[in-house]
Amino acid sequence: MFGSLGNMMGLLGNLGKIGKEYKQAMEELKAKRIEGRAGGEQVRAVVNGLGDLVEIKIAPELVAGGDVEMVEDLVLAAVNSATEQAREVAQEQMAKLTESLPLGPLKGLLGQ
Repeated sequence: MFGSLGNMMGLLGNLGKIGKEYKQAMEELKAKRIEGRAGGEQVRAVVNGLGDLVEIKIAPELVAGGDVEMVEDLVLAAVNSATEQAREVAQEQMAKLTESLPLGPLKGLLGQ
């Protein structure tokens, strides 16, 4: 039992480092730009690694066509594409972060 307690104390001692790494990972994700496109690149949506929409571009000729429903569908498709890619990038970033965490002590406490 005391072995697990010592392991837990070691993990708690690393919280400052873990917090800094998490903050850095979030800053990196916020700075990333992920692009989704639709309609033969007539619509382009850009999100950051956190999934926030930061830019949208629509080709003027698409708007001039007057088909509002098609424009809406293409915008939605481009945003969804970019957002899905951002989720994948964030998952990869968080996986890298958790790989560096000393979870061994927690697994022992949880009976794993």
